[in-house]
Amino acid sequence: HQGKVGLFVALQEVTRLLSEARSTANDDVVAIFADWCLEFEGAEDFDICEVALGDGVGEVYSRHQVKAYNGNDAKSFKKYNDVLNPYSRKVKYKDGREVVKEFDGFKKRVTDLRGNDLGKEIPIGRRFLHTIQAIDDWNSSDNKNENEVRLYYYPGEPEEQKSYCDLSRTYESGDSIMQCPLFKMVTVEIQAIDPSSYPDKKVVSRAVTIWQQLQACLQNIVASAHVTKTRACFSFAQIYQIIVDGGGVEDWNRDRIKRKIQYEWERIQKTREANNEDFNENYGRAKDWIEDLLLKDGENFEVAISRLRPHKQNAPDLDIDETGFRYVVHEVIKCVERYVPNQKGPHYSHNGHRYYLTTISEEDSGNENKVIARDVLNGINEKTDDYFRQGKIITRHLSIDFEQLVQEDEFSGHGSLAGFEADKFTEIAPKSLITTVVAIDELNRRA
Repeated sequence: HQGKVGLFVALQEVTRLLSEARSTANDDVVAIFADWCLEFEGAEDFDICEVALGDGVGEVYSRHQVKAYNGNDAKSFKKYNDVLNPYSRKVKYKDGREVVKEFDGFKKRVTDLRGNDLGKEIPIGRRFLHTIQAIDDWNSSDNKNENEVRLYYYPGEPEEQKSYCDLSRTYESGDSIMQCPLFKMVTVEIQAIDPSSYPDKKVVSRAVTIWQQLQACLQNIVASAHVTKTRACFSFAQIYQIIVDGGGVEDWNRDRIKRKIQYEWERIQKTREANNEDFNENYGRAKDWIEDLLLKDGENFEVAISRLRPHKQNAPDLDIDETGFRYVVHEVIKCVERYVPNQKGPHYSHNGHRYYLTTISEEDSGNENKVIARDVLNGINEKTDDYFRQGKIITRHLSIDFEQLVQEDEFSGHGSLAGFEADKFTEIAPKSLITTVVAIDELNRRA
């Protein structure tokens, strides 16, 4: 939600800058946007910067705090007192000491990347609070707002403005308000669409696609900033270019999968903390591998995910099985003591064999194992992919020898092998499906 709010405010500012420039007949996009950007990971949740914050430099146009409080108390002014006013709080240290510390609340000062004060304050009128519910008593004369923070107003239906924006829980739902500036920009900036039809179905469809693309791009920028320990900066020129190019669902889908992986990884960490499990060297290996996976982009990411699901290589949509990710990928990385999976593809090499991590989590029930085996072979055959050649594919529950299985007459009853050739089988087919228990045992044996 915080990211979406940041994108919305940035789009409003991009629209404003374009309008002001064109009123003076200025169509130089590079000059219009100059160093303007949307910046996260700073003093507050995000800033709109005229000049990106660097070492000793930076110009902040507006600063924004996002609070997604729910419940009846979230409708009360006092719920947000720690933003609106300076306050003191008792802080307890590990050695038992207790110290009363002073806090500013909303951070009005402008600092560079190193935290050095640049001698500037965010102007009054450009310090904003975003909420997901209306604050009923905001205008009460009894309220104290020393930091002079304002509520941010959103476009409403049909013309009324709202002082809050509902929490959007998915890409698709609750984003109509945030897409409003895109409807207008798509109409104005992309001349193929007749402005008189605004907002027709083509405009809405185009805006939704661009909205998804912007979120995907922002996710990659933030992920990279976390690794490099810098602030996440999304330039207005880059945002404008995505709008003009029209974006695409491919990046959005990749980002959706990355979010699923990130969410599952966070669940795994919380479970380990709850069970008091040590965050040892194995945990570090798992963390490094997952961070590397999340930093992959474009085709490299798609190949990595495709290899985690060899039984679904012919599926129309790329996706990830969270259960398999938890109980196969993470479980093996966590429990194998001496090896780090190959970053080009999630596999181990040990005692002359290759072991391939996957997210295959289906139960070994009836003929299900043979159906999975058929799908693996057909996918490999169609793509002529020798990545799994004579390797052991790690699954949660399934155990199958491929060569023996193909020789069984009954195997043909579970679907054709799409013209799988005997000589090709020996060249590119995997050796077997094995369970995580067997894989961990074999990989932990000494050579």
